[in-house]
Amino acid sequence: MKALKMILAILALLVVVLLITAWLLPSSTYTERSMLVKATPETIFAQVNDLQRFQDWSPFLADDSTATLSFGEITSGPGASYSWESKMGKGTMSISESNPSTFVRYDLMFEGNRAAYSTLSLEAVTDSGTRVTWGFGVPELGWPIGRFIGLFMNSGMHPYMDKGLESLKALAEGHPLRAQGRTGEIAVEERTAQPILAVRDSVDMQGMEAFFGESYGIIMEYLGAKELQPTGPPMSITLFWNETGKSLIEAAIPTAAEEKPGKGVLYARTIPASKVVRASHFGPYHTVGMTYTAVEAFMTAEGYLPAGPPMEIYVTDPGTQPDTALWETLVVWPVTEGPKVP
Repeated sequence: MKALKMILAILALLVVVLLITAWLLPSSTYTERSMLVKATPETIFAQVNDLQRFQDWSPFLADDSTATLSFGEITSGPGASYSWESKMGKGTMSISESNPSTFVRYDLMFEGNRAAYSTLSLEAVTDSGTRVTWGFGVPELGWPIGRFIGLFMNSGMHPYMDKGLESLKALAEGHPLRAQGRTGEIAVEERTAQPILAVRDSVDMQGMEAFFGESYGIIMEYLGAKELQPTGPPMSITLFWNETGKSLIEAAIPTAAEEKPGKGVLYARTIPASKVVRASHFGPYHTVGMTYTAVEAFMTAEGYLPAGPPMEIYVTDPGTQPDTALWETLVVWPVTEGPKVP
């Protein structure tokens, strides 16, 4: 009994020490990162003062293809706002202060009434260069847990802020702006069987671009050697999706008949005929998640269940169409009849 009382007394003392320590820790936090951008303040301001352009360089949206945005009536300058819903939660962001070509302040409200703010300061340092400083702060850290989280928040934010500044730098220095995506008509159709040549691998988000580039190169090299032509645009098939790790992906190109490429990473198979839900997505590839969300909602409402892995057909060739707003990606999902939502 004495030993138990001793243990409880020690635990109680530890709790008191932790609570006192939390009380003594800072009740707010702020950090900032800077980068020199070879562009005028006016050019950069046009990018950061428009919330529809914010998503083009946001490191948080870039890491979450499932995020959906809903914009307010005003999209730029004071009063502009949007709400988001993603795998990391929900929230809203608004511009509360905007001084032309020098400063923008964003106010953020996360799910659970947790507030934060972000600032972009622009300082011309040469005729063609601007120092961009991105600040992030939390005005009130909850006691006691939030105070301890605040100890690590700054170091945790720095990689995201550096990545965002790099993206903003690329955009402001002349790289094509990525447009906001949109979903076209959603419909149900019957698709015939389709032979394909494919390369399959487990790939994380960072490796997707390299995987597709290498895989399509392998397939086109084989077709060229055989003097064959593709019968449709390049496509991808998501056999297994992992938002935080590696996904099992096929990079494929349709052919007239099933080939026999032999040994190596290249192989042939036939996608079976099926009923599908399909929707056209317009915009850069990183915005296609919004169309998947719309397709899944349509399937639920109309009483369809997934009957196979979803596919993306890349209708537009980026090599001939530089405007990402005009890129069309066809999302195709095999389905079967299921319970319809009343």
